[in-house]
Amino acid sequence: MGVEPVALTPPHAVRFPLVSLALRDVVLLNWPCPAPKLAPLLPPRTHVDVFAGTGWIGLVGLRITLTGVVGLRCSRRFDEVNVRTYVVDDEGRRGVVFFVVAVSESLLAPLAGAVAHLPCRACAQGRASSPRGIEYRATSGDASLCFRARRGHRIAPTDLDRFLTARWRVYTRCRGTTVVAPLAHEPWSLDVAQLRDFSDNGLLAVLGLPSAPQIPSTLFASRVDARLGVPVPHHQETRHHVTSFV
Repeated sequence: MGVEPVALTPPHAVRFPLVSLALRDVVLLNWPCPAPKLAPLLPPRTHVDVFAGTGWIGLVGLRITLTGVVGLRCSRRFDEVNVRTYVVDDEGRRGVVFFVVAVSESLLAPLAGAVAHLPCRACAQGRASSPRGIEYRATSGDASLCFRARRGHRIAPTDLDRFLTARWRVYTRCRGTTVVAPLAHEPWSLDVAQLRDFSDNGLLAVLGLPSAPQIPSTLFASRVDARLGVPVPHHQETRHHVTSFV
């Protein structure tokens, strides 16, 4: 069975989202990482998705407004820094795996872990905006990470940009098995961004990841609206959504 093609629109509708989110001031950093270094960190039945012969690590800082929870409207704002990689499952479907989701709201971290099975932590974290750019930071114990980027002009997405952003499932490990949640959002409107500062003081190592030797992709998005569905065991999701890709 082959791998599904990269598509700018989701292959499914998330009609009953677990959460609805407005993602703002999104800074996306991505750099290559050899697939063998990422593979041991992935949930069962997922594999490193490669572009240009290599896996990729993503570091994303953003401001989130939680606009809905199980159909109930709300408006809760918080900052987030997440570290991710890009995967394909046994059925050839593409998605994302989060190594950590660091949020500024202490009450949201245990809730996201219990309900969405995300590796969420209430890290001491801040977001600052200035003429020099937007800065995100996260800390965990003595380890920390900080980056700042300045937004540039609108661009047409490259094949790499589409590979990194057109992701429609979130995979995570739960009690020794893999669960998957459907994700839907409109295509990203991307701007190029200039990375002004990047400092990793051991946070990537805490996650079992190598440091970033260089960061060839820095992007910015003003806003993306997203809907995350209810996570289900991987085998159950595949039983109800059998698709063959050629």
